Order: sequence, then structure tokens, then C-alpha cells
Amino acid sequence: MKPPELKTWNVQTLHRSLLDRKFAIPKLQRNFVWDPSRAAKLLDSMYRDMPIGSLFLWEMDRKSANLIRQAANVLPPFNPENRDIWFVIDGQQRLSVIYQALRGETRSNDAGREIDFSRLCFAVYPDSEQDDPPRMVYRKPVGREYVPLRDILAQDWRRRMPARTGDFLRRVEQCRGRILGYPMPVVMVRSATLEEIGEVFVRLNSQGMRITSADRAIAMMGNLDVREMAEELRASRARRVQPAVDRPDPHGLQSRRREAARGQRSA
Repeated sequence: MKPPELKTWNVQTLHRSLLDRKFAIPKLQRNFVWDPSRAAKLLDSMYRDMPIGSLFLWEMDRKSANLIRQAANVLPPFNPENRDIWFVIDGQQRLSVIYQALRGETRSNDAGREIDFSRLCFAVYPDSEQDDPPRMVYRKPVGREYVPLRDILAQDWRRRMPARTGDFLRRVEQCRGRILGYPMPVVMVRSATLEEIGEVFVRLNSQGMRITSADRAIAMMGNLDVREMAEELRASRARRVQPAVDRPDPHGLQSRRREAARGQRSA
């Protein structure tokens, strides 16, 4: 397996790849499950340049198209004319929100709740009485106060604006620049087997042994138990750094040393 590539793509770059329909969702990966509030919070974090996690992509040739979940919902379906497939192992929910923030379509989440993404709005003039009010909200657009993010991120954004005043346009342009220029960390794995993908995922998350939706994606695709792999990896690491007192001591040397040490402390 080639070493994972660590990249940084801004939202504009991601959007071009989304329009080219390079991404694909693996079979038995869950559908879009977020609600409007969580979508707005993600975009608010991006506006504030806060970290939102990385995308974990597995590149395979299109011969692996049988692994694609065909049901199209929030993300555009994979284009079979593309030479390679970018399977989204982790980050589907975030990628979906980013795409729909630009599109502004109405889609249903996995619970059947309709989400009108055109109601994701930028609060141009936030409530000054609130302590650090959110700048991205889910609500009905209102003139110059709450402007749809879809319009702000559009190529013809100036034409769509409800006002032309300098301060208003400055605030909107700042929002546009922050979202489109937001740097998204991307982990790309190429030429890997399912087992190797599981190992990469485990190592990326080994600090806190955090197993997310990628656990389900990998396990379902190849009948792998990534959680068990994580435990095995942790156990093997523990064995490698196992202290001397816990290692086999066939000649009793460690036991005699510990007894001698206790005798010195009690003297």
C-alpha cells in the first residue's frame, strides 16, 4: 500500500470535485442523518475558521463500482465516466452540508425530515445583545439581515444581493471568502486493500481510539471488525512496551530483585 497522502483542499476545490461527481458513498454507509441545527453549526465553525475534522477518502479504479451505494440523496451520484472512485470513508455528513450550502436544495434526512438548505442563512448584522451570537443560522431569509448562503456563495453573488451598500457588501464578501477558502484536511489512501484501509483508519484515530462512521463503512464493505482491529492494535502496542515486571521471568530473577528492593525499603 502506498503511504496515505495528507492534503488540504479548500471548499472551492471540493465543490469542483463534487460537480465532477468524483465522490461515492460505499454500500451500507448510512444516509444523511444531520438536522438543520447541526448543519448550521458546522458552517458557523467554518466561518470562524475552527477545525471540523478531515475527509478520509479511499481511491479505487472504477472496477470497484459494485461497492457504491446507488441511492442518490444529498450528494450527487458518482459519474461512471470518471477513471477513479473516491470512496468517502469518513466525512460524508460534512461533505453533504458543504455541497448543499452551495446548492440550496430541499432534501430529507434519514429520519424523513425535510431540510430546506436554502434556509441556511448568514446573519449579516448579528444581535449585539447576545454574547458571541451564531453567524450561520437555519431560518427564513429576511432582506439584508439574513441572507441565504446559497446566494452568497454563487458566482453571480453580487446580482443576488438585496442591497448594494458598502458595509453590507463588505460583510457578505468576507463571509464568502471565509467559506469558499476554508481549508479542509483530506486523507487520501490509494492502492489499498480493505484490511489496509482499516489499519490506516485505526492508526489515524489511535490517540483516543475514536471509531466513527468509517467503522461501519469499512466493516460492512468487507465484513471487517474495525473496532476489534483497534483493540488488537492497542494490545500489540501494549505488549511491545510492557514493563519488565510483567514479562515472563523463568529464572525468578525479577522476583528476587523485587524482594531485595522491599527488604532495603523496610530496613
